[in-house]
Amino acid sequence: MKLYKYKSLPHKKELTAEEKEQLEYCKDILLNHRLFMAPRETLNDPFEGMAIPISLSICGSGSFGSLGLPHPLVEDRMNQYRILSLSANPKNPIMWAHYANNYSGVCFEFEFNNNFENIHKVSYIEHQYDTIYDPTEEEFRRAIEKSLLCKSKNWSYEEEYRIISKSNESFFHFDQSELTGIIIGNRSLCAQELVSWATKGNIPIYYTFTSTQNYEINIINKSPNTLIIGDDTLDNIPHH
Repeated sequence: MKLYKYKSLPHKKELTAEEKEQLEYCKDILLNHRLFMAPRETLNDPFEGMAIPISLSICGSGSFGSLGLPHPLVEDRMNQYRILSLSANPKNPIMWAHYANNYSGVCFEFEFNNNFENIHKVSYIEHQYDTIYDPTEEEFRRAIEKSLLCKSKNWSYEEEYRIISKSNESFFHFDQSELTGIIIGNRSLCAQELVSWATKGNIPIYYTFTSTQNYEINIINKSPNTLIIGDDTLDNIPHH
């Protein structure tokens, strides 16, 4: 099964410190074979981990519950987890816009072998599950982990898969063979660097190509900047 990680890259030549960090992160993926696992509290959905409300019979629990907020002890337990988010779809125009800086970024293609049992499909739900009261330690753990694998249906376009970990390890390490390609956005100004790093690891390189001919994202193995008008057509360009 192939899964994908979208990453933003700057769309300008003069880079800020933060933008240089974005580029270094992509270099790190390609050369050091690891992906950053984000702490739960840094994710862009404020409802992360709240699919299953947990009520504890301790001081202040009722006050937080009446506001629809988790007790700080529950929040603390949730924040012990790190999350790696992946997508099943490399041709999602919303993902390219939101997570790859309007097609200026890149999408990494993986086919996991050794780590597949740790990857879970995210469920998209309309409503929270029923509250659980005073769970045992095992029930507490299962509720949090299930919550971290559920999101509102509003996010279903992401077609997300996740790896969740309670480890203090900040990175998920993968075998070099599991990185099976990179897809460079057609607005990328960092293509030269990406191609250089990918070539060192013999990683296949692809590009997005957006055409009004079919109003969808095409993934091709030829840079859009090298296409020759009159000679190249969507039918004769090799697709991925």
